[in-house]
Amino acid sequence: MLVLLSWALVTSPNSILGQQSTPDSKTVLLRVTATDDHGGPITGLKQEQFSVFERKQQLDIASFDSSDEPSGIVFMLDVSGSIPAAFKNLAAQLVHQFTETSNKSNDYLVIAFNERAKVLCGWDCRADDLEKALGEVVRVMPQMNTAFYDACDLALTKLESSKYRRRVIIVFTDDGEDNASKTSLSRLRNILRESSVALYAIGIVHQSNDGSTLSIPGRGILEELASVSGGKAFFSLEHKRLRDAVALVAAELGHQYTIRFNISHATHDDKWHSIKVKVAPPRDESRGKFPKVFLRYREGYYDR
Repeated sequence: MLVLLSWALVTSPNSILGQQSTPDSKTVLLRVTATDDHGGPITGLKQEQFSVFERKQQLDIASFDSSDEPSGIVFMLDVSGSIPAAFKNLAAQLVHQFTETSNKSNDYLVIAFNERAKVLCGWDCRADDLEKALGEVVRVMPQMNTAFYDACDLALTKLESSKYRRRVIIVFTDDGEDNASKTSLSRLRNILRESSVALYAIGIVHQSNDGSTLSIPGRGILEELASVSGGKAFFSLEHKRLRDAVALVAAELGHQYTIRFNISHATHDDKWHSIKVKVAPPRDESRGKFPKVFLRYREGYYDR
């Protein structure tokens, strides 16, 4: 579904899910990013413009918020053998750009990964700590193998201890492939599908000595993981487009809508329940018409 909305499930206070339940009811927290046909965020939407449906039954919206909520964000930087030095420097620059243009209350954690994943800077990573961690990324000696899925699994585990409820992974990689993980792609996909963590992928395409670029399978993996989590994947060879992509991620996170809706018929059947969200677009007074609004979101929840 090409609907631009990023939303989060909520299950127990201590989990990275977010469903609050009683024997017969459940409240699900949904994060929504609304964009125009150019990919820019649409702001100013009101609660009454949104509708949430399960099996064509409209659900009750319990609360609505459009403020810029701070986030716990894990930066994952690929330092495997396929990564040229220029890539590491560019990735470090893009991380700096994101932190400079995002909510100043955000909390950051940095993971570098090749055949192993390593935390370079833990929560409450301040400017000097971040600078040191990114400098370490640039100096890491390349290893040929890549444990991308294990690194994602580590990031998800670390996000469980984030002090913020909105949680995000931003991956900087050149291929999105894995040849060393114990974690399987299917397991990672299922965890992301159920969690409230949005994954964004910045695919830094480069022309290597043998003429190869970011592979089609790797690109597909990044797109799939981003999609099931409510995030998005970007790919480019051009530095300006990559800077634009990072700016877009920062803008999306700064203009999300948070909706809590009630499930009064909770069955706790451990099954996936599909959700559809609709929005009544605002009128474009300058054009005298209603613009298109695209929503991106997780398309369901598990009734635990």
